[in-house]
Amino acid sequence: MSQATSWVSHLAANPNTQYPNQGYPKEITDDFGVDLLSVLGPKSNRIPYNQLSQAEVERRLELVDEKLFLTGMRGGKQQMMETFKQFLRHLVDTKALWGVDLPLMNIMPMEGTQRHEIEKCWINYKSQRCLYARHTVQLIFKFDPYSVFNGVGRMTTDLRKIFINDAQHRTIACMIFGIRYMAIQYIVSDDENVDIDQFCACNVDNLPSELYDNYRNRKERAQAYIDSGRPPIREDKFMWDIGQWAQRWNINVSRSGSSEANGPRGISHMPDIYKSARLGFPVMNAAAAVLVEVYPNDPMKSANLVGLCELLSQQDPDWWEVDYRDAEDYALNPMLDDLAKVVKVRFGDYTLSQNSGTYHSSCKEAVNNWWKDKFSTSTNPSGISSEVKVAHATYWVYDEFSGKYPMTVPRNNKGETFGVLKSFTKGYKLWLKQQKV
Repeated sequence: MSQATSWVSHLAANPNTQYPNQGYPKEITDDFGVDLLSVLGPKSNRIPYNQLSQAEVERRLELVDEKLFLTGMRGGKQQMMETFKQFLRHLVDTKALWGVDLPLMNIMPMEGTQRHEIEKCWINYKSQRCLYARHTVQLIFKFDPYSVFNGVGRMTTDLRKIFINDAQHRTIACMIFGIRYMAIQYIVSDDENVDIDQFCACNVDNLPSELYDNYRNRKERAQAYIDSGRPPIREDKFMWDIGQWAQRWNINVSRSGSSEANGPRGISHMPDIYKSARLGFPVMNAAAAVLVEVYPNDPMKSANLVGLCELLSQQDPDWWEVDYRDAEDYALNPMLDDLAKVVKVRFGDYTLSQNSGTYHSSCKEAVNNWWKDKFSTSTNPSGISSEVKVAHATYWVYDEFSGKYPMTVPRNNKGETFGVLKSFTKGYKLWLKQQKV
């Protein structure tokens, strides 16, 4: 049992009697039903929040607006309870938590400061960002009481209101688990400048973690959990799986701009790595095998990786098979081997100054030129991602240079397919033939 799960089970089963209120206030149950029926659905049909797959969590997150810009948020003050209501209405509309079971607790375990009734908590949106709804739902899906830290705020001199200036999102996440008391460090003042000072100190002047550090730390935490016999946190396991994939192919996932990222099999653009992994590790393995086969000593450019994943994910799974023994001893299936040979001929001839960098740049240029020719414009297309350009250009090259094995025409998420000019395929093939004469 993970640390998060054990804390949730303990707190749900053993409410602290010093804090008698637990669950949802009447004004919440009046609007959303007992046990949040209109938000979560029938109790008998719910699945524990920590048992959903990562893919299902991500599907649900896409249902939620990233930001909620609501009337009271445009420079006004309101009770945290009102923000909570507006958040719940959004969840009713999106059904992002429908069928999810959330255990009820009454406090978080972190000690060292006072806890305050949620009804006493306010928020000053003149000194705050809007509510990031998707982030809040993400906190709900990975809720860990052990990691809910104290908030920071300002108590009015009449001691009747406490303005939360750091902890808006974790407070809302706690409230949906029925928590009615929040631990908040505060100063006593009626000066509203304190609100913006506290917010900036906690959220503006801080040093954010880089995406590479997020990957590295989550991967290492997953390994620590595995070593101690505990199941890793869902998001950490995803990073650990990426690490296992990289180790399998001697790929060096590195910090952007580092010498390692630009060295043999180095890669650094984390968003592309995440996109590739979400298409499935069998697909990611197949794409890596092709790139290692064609460019064994080049950096593994992320645009090439995610582009090949985009193309291969739309093919029959037979395309993905790799007979793997180690990173230097593997055999591609006949279809994948044929694709690798075509990529090498068209994009991997070092005598023509081709390399892993020119592969994706020439694919992007090819789709851009096709677009400009088709629509008689001098402007490159907008809204066509790099991976789509690599996937579609690679498809047309394979179709012209071999086509030995049937390949499905790739489409983007709108069902569109983008072409290349014949000079990029037929013309280049003819030019190569002429060089051999």
